[in-house]
Amino acid sequence: WHDISPSPVCEQVARAFGEHPAIEKMDTLVLACTHFPLLAKPLAEHFPNCELIDSGAAIARRVEQLLAPETKSAQGEQRAIIIGEQPATASLTTQLELRCIRRIEQFSGR
Repeated sequence: WHDISPSPVCEQVARAFGEHPAIEKMDTLVLACTHFPLLAKPLAEHFPNCELIDSGAAIARRVEQLLAPETKSAQGEQRAIIIGEQPATASLTTQLELRCIRRIEQFSGR
């Protein structure tokens, strides 16, 4: 996501939805994955008659709840998996360590 425009992705999503047999009846599009809010504006342009429901804030609240300081006493090893080519920033690493998450793994899918 860091080195490409969202336009090709939106075009693919729009094409896929456009081929759906019930596209004319679609009035709501739920952005249910953490990266879809990044595409909200272009998706709204492709689907002007659809209400977009952004789940990003709810997901962020849940992650914050799971990583709250009171979880420090949780049993077992906690780890963070960073997806993509970009490594965890120093700030993220610090925040994870404050929550006793010291194992950080990188997953690029390649």
